[in-house]
Amino acid sequence: RPPLELTGRRVVMAFIDTGISYENPVFRYSDGSSRILAIWDQTDQMGNPPEGLDYGSSYTKEQIDEALRESDPFTVVPQRDENGHGTYLASVAAGGADVENGFSGAAPEASLAVVKLKPAKRYLKQFYGIREDAVCYQENDIMLGLRYLNQVAKDKRMPLVICLALGTNFGGHNGTT
Repeated sequence: RPPLELTGRRVVMAFIDTGISYENPVFRYSDGSSRILAIWDQTDQMGNPPEGLDYGSSYTKEQIDEALRESDPFTVVPQRDENGHGTYLASVAAGGADVENGFSGAAPEASLAVVKLKPAKRYLKQFYGIREDAVCYQENDIMLGLRYLNQVAKDKRMPLVICLALGTNFGGHNGTT
């Protein structure tokens, strides 16, 4: 990376996963403000959904920055990554430099946008024979997440890189697909 000087500056790196621990210092600028431009929490039905959608709660950078100034940020932006997978991915891909611990993400100056997916409905798990306790998501929620992230990048007039680190057990298992 040093010879190319690629840091993610002026790029939106987006994640569709389990959310993000937005209060983590690796997702902030040196002044303490957030590098996260937007979060759509599909699991939270108490706030305002993104424009053109009718579920979940969307949070702007301004709301996230306001939350970070509070003693309890979750009173302003209640989104949490209980699983940790989304935060892990975001920190590896776009975490800022933590010199004390010798850490830096691959694109430490990228802006971030996040979709926290809601779990798949019970009837779909039953239909597809998925264990009740398995973590899985619906295709329509993933596709709407892509639409949302594309709109965030379009509104900011920035290029978009999407990290979609979800797997599936569907499809052939004989090595031909």
